Formats: sequence, structure tokens, C-alpha cells
Amino acid sequence: MLNTPLGEITISLNGCVIPFQAEKLENSHIGQLGLPVFAVDGRYKISVPLVRAARPLSLACQFGFESAFRKSGINNGERLALKTWENGSLMLSLGTEDEIPGIDVQYLERGVKVCLTEKAEIAEVRFGVAWVYRADDEQKENDTWFAADPTYV
Repeated sequence: MLNTPLGEITISLNGCVIPFQAEKLENSHIGQLGLPVFAVDGRYKISVPLVRAARPLSLACQFGFESAFRKSGINNGERLALKTWENGSLMLSLGTEDEIPGIDVQYLERGVKVCLTEKAEIAEVRFGVAWVYRADDEQKENDTWFAADPTYV
């Protein structure tokens, strides 16, 4: 189980909620110049193994419906599908790997869904979740973008 400021995260396989483990990651990383690459309040990686899962299948990562958000937007990058939600000073991003043969990513109102065909040759699906309470509107908006990229571990 993983609780975020926008509610509990659930993972569903073909519409059925499944158990998962969330790995807490370092939430501040210092780059080569001695400056923070990203600085967030919470950062997690969720890996869902697909050992015996028959394809096609869909895997959705969503946060709970008990919280409201003011706005949301899609913030893709190279091999990254990511969506960000905002509520006041809170910014929460949820990302997964993209641009992989046999995989289609769909954006949900409160999450991200990965659809795999028979052509998808991956053993797991990874999601990244990160959030930050911004001190002001000038704080970098890409902090959660980098932190929720599941390839940055």
C-alpha cells in the first residue's frame, strides 16, 4: 500500500486490484554540479512483475478518489509517459515507461494505464510516483517530472 497526498495508490490488472510493493526512493539527488537534480517530499517506485501474465493485458496505477485536484496535465518525455496533478501548492506526478514495442499508455482521470499486447517483451511494468509541496509558484515544476520517471532509480 502507498498513501499519497491525493489518496491511496491502487494497481489493477485487467480491472482487478492486485497487491504490490512500493519502494521508497531517495527524494533528493545531488547532481555533478553539487545542485539538486530534483527535490521532492515523496518519491516511490512500483514494480509489477509479469511472470505468468497472459497477454493482452492492462495494468492501471491510480490514486484514490477521496481527494480533489485543481488541474492536471500530461508531461511526456523520451520513453516516458507522465501525468501531473496539482492542488494548491501540491504537485503530484505519476509516470511509466513508454515507447516500447507492444505497449500503449493511456491517461486516466486519476492515473495511468499500460496496455500490453502479445508483442510486448517485458518482464515487469514500472511506475514512478513523486510529489512536492511548492513553497511558491517559482519553484521548478520539473522536480516531480524527473522524480517520477521510473528509469531514474
